[in-house]
Amino acid sequence: MNLGHYIVNNRNYSNKVEAIIEANKSKATIEWVFHDSVFNNIDFTIEPIKTLNQIYLERAIQLRKKYDYLILFFSGGSDSINVLNTFLKNNIIIDEIIVSYPESGLKNYNFNKIDTSASNNISEYLYNTKPYISTIQQKYPNIKITFHDYFIDMLDYKTNDWLIRSSDWIHPATVAKFNLTRYTHINEILQNKSIGAIYGFEKPIILYAYKKYYCILRDSNINGAVMPVNHPNMHTELFYITPEMPDLLIKQSHAIVNKCKIDPTLKNTVSLMAMLANTPVNTHTIKTYHKSIIPIIYPESVNLEFQTEKASTHFMVESDAWFYQLHYNTETYNMIMTDYNNLINSLDDEYLIKESDRISSFKLYYKIYCLTQDICS
Repeated sequence: MNLGHYIVNNRNYSNKVEAIIEANKSKATIEWVFHDSVFNNIDFTIEPIKTLNQIYLERAIQLRKKYDYLILFFSGGSDSINVLNTFLKNNIIIDEIIVSYPESGLKNYNFNKIDTSASNNISEYLYNTKPYISTIQQKYPNIKITFHDYFIDMLDYKTNDWLIRSSDWIHPATVAKFNLTRYTHINEILQNKSIGAIYGFEKPIILYAYKKYYCILRDSNINGAVMPVNHPNMHTELFYITPEMPDLLIKQSHAIVNKCKIDPTLKNTVSLMAMLANTPVNTHTIKTYHKSIIPIIYPESVNLEFQTEKASTHFMVESDAWFYQLHYNTETYNMIMTDYNNLINSLDDEYLIKESDRISSFKLYYKIYCLTQDICS
């Protein structure tokens, strides 16, 4: 799946960091293109008749037919659980599940269920992901499950290469979590078969303003999908946001809007979201919104035993606190911080978002689609 591109000075860039570096040279404007020829020609005000579960099933079938081998990156969160359950309950084969966890880098880490801040996010693996995936292993022994120790990949980072590949999400773990280059079996499959690497993100962003509901596509939500292996037979696939089945995003959006019409609290939340559209910061309103829509867009969602807050920024996120704490002043740590600081210090404020005393992300780019009939024009 093509994840879109940026246009700077009439040239296309598939990578946002490279686009910003180029734009910064002449203070040029940046245009984000994401399947505009598809999404701009669809009437988002019309709700698909099929149920969400029917559309999830169709998407799973579509991916199964498209690729010889399917990989799912599984975090243990509600998004990836819904993707996995869609395949399993409908007896659609998923060939391999990747569970990313920096095991070799966590010596002496204090796992606990008390701290629910984003800085303790790594504990979700022990209390949520590991038990869930153990059950899957027992029930579905034919599915290959790979526990990906991505700290190994972090130690192999090359100066600036990791940073460029990080795109919107510049922090230590971003690229390593999804880098499958060192796995022999995957490289062997790629020699004569196509692989679809499925990413289970992201939830739709719905806003309410001026008596209209809108669906917002934000580039940072797309850019989290990192190419696992640089090979022509390897392809990234967003399960939820795709030009190959736009009805999925539209149906999710309308499900949320329909709930807003009978739930004043949720409607108030999406009204407040309109004032926060241009910020990556995980404010209380955004946290409330994400928690509220899970049972709406995932009708068969499960209650997770332990869940931390999401990171409040795109840059140097709190969820990598284990790395900052346990590997401070190491060669890898110093390289990462030097590369990051050199990039940020070289850029004009035009391309950055600052929150209080920190730089939280690159400038964000959007596509806006109206969901309200008879008002949109």
